[in-house]
Amino acid sequence: MKKFLAVLMLMFSPAAFAAGFLSAFDDVPLMGGMTTNSPLVFDTESMRFVEQFAAAKKGVSIHKIAFQKFYKDSLPALGWKLAKDEDGLLVFKREGEALSIEIKSENPFVARFSLAPSEK
Repeated sequence: MKKFLAVLMLMFSPAAFAAGFLSAFDDVPLMGGMTTNSPLVFDTESMRFVEQFAAAKKGVSIHKIAFQKFYKDSLPALGWKLAKDEDGLLVFKREGEALSIEIKSENPFVARFSLAPSEK
């Protein structure tokens, strides 16, 4: 039943309009108009560290406010809770992990997604 509700919520969330998901994160949507690089992944039985960059596709303009709104609206439907919202940095937490989304450049638009164990 929980899975059904999660799928139903996802169908009506902004994540349903994503361009897919980041390859290193099976539950973090990729905003439309963006492309990714190969991720850096360190995974053990007790923790994982992941880093992946996403950039606007050639000829696509992505604005910081729209980018941050997309993730603030999408990720809670996937169980992530917003823990920090600072200029150019969003941090979400879920089940002992922290997902940081940091805007590295606005022209061209580049964002860094990183996952690490969260502090208790």
